[in-house]
Amino acid sequence: MFTTVIWDWNGTLLDDVDACIDAENVLLKARGMSLINKARYHEVFTFPVIEYYRSCGFTFENETFEVVAEQYTAEYKERSRSCGLFVDAVETLERLRMRGLAQILLTASSEDLLLEQLKAFDIARYFDAMIAQKDFLARGKTESARAFMRERDIDPRGAVMIGDTEHDAEVARALGAACVLVPRGHHGLERLRGCGAVLADSLVDAGDWIASGL
Repeated sequence: MFTTVIWDWNGTLLDDVDACIDAENVLLKARGMSLINKARYHEVFTFPVIEYYRSCGFTFENETFEVVAEQYTAEYKERSRSCGLFVDAVETLERLRMRGLAQILLTASSEDLLLEQLKAFDIARYFDAMIAQKDFLARGKTESARAFMRERDIDPRGAVMIGDTEHDAEVARALGAACVLVPRGHHGLERLRGCGAVLADSLVDAGDWIASGL
C-alpha cells in the first residue's frame, strides 16, 4: 500500500525539455560544436550531467565543468521562465492529496533555482517536503533522497517515484521504492522501456496506477 509519492520536477511536472535543449545549443554554438535536436537529446541526456556534456562533445580540457555548468544554468534559467507545468500536473497533485498520500518533490536542481521556478506556480502547498541540491552541478538525486527518507523514517516499501528518466528509475531502485515513468520529458519511450518501471501515458494515468495500489 502506497503512502508516499516522490515527484521528480524537471520533465515530470515542469515541461522544460525545449528550454534545456535551447540552452545547451547556445553553449554548443558559441564553441563551434554540433547542435542537438530532441531526438539526440533523448539519446544522450543522463546523470551525472557531466557525462551528458561529454556526449555533446565537451572534453573539459580547456575549461572546467563548473564554468560550463554555470553558463548553462544562466541560459536555462532565462528560458525556463516561459515554461509551464504539464497540463495534467495540478489535477494529479490534487487527486493524490485527496487520497491522503504524502507528496515529496525531489530534484537534481539547486535549491535556489527550484524556489525561483516554483514562484510561478501555486503548487508548493501540495508538498510535505521539497528536496533539492546545494549546487548547480546536477550530479543526481539518490543520496539526497536516501538521506531524507532515513531522517524521516519513511518506509520505502510504501513509496513510489513519479519521473521521466532512467535516473528516476535508478533512484527508486536504490531507495527500494516503486516507480512509474511518463515518457514525455527528458527521456523518450524507447529509452525507458528497459528500466523495469511502470510506464504511463500521462500523469493522470500514473496517479491512477498509484491509486490502484492503495
